[in-house]
Amino acid sequence: MGWHSHGPEQIFSTPWFSLNRADLELPDDGRRIDHYVVRMPPVAAVAVLDRDDQDTQRVLMLWRHRFMPDTYGWELPAGIVDPAAAFEAERIDWIALSQVRS
Repeated sequence: MGWHSHGPEQIFSTPWFSLNRADLELPDDGRRIDHYVVRMPPVAAVAVLDRDDQDTQRVLMLWRHRFMPDTYGWELPAGIVDPAAAFEAERIDWIALSQVRS
């Protein structure tokens, strides 16, 4: 007999993540424990590469401030994927890329 779940419960939810609790029964002795899971929507990051006239390769990055640790740092552009807009975003990126190459 494997682990048995007595049902998940959503404890907290935001547009960026949700916290769930699963009531699990252990296979060896039947003890029940709480197991916590953080779920996040799909995210995407982009590495935009460029080459200048002197054949130097560059990558686009963002200089961002993060308020919780109160620090600045370099990051790749990224964000949560909107499933309804995913196809359209791919199409727009492809059109932009094909225009650059031609």
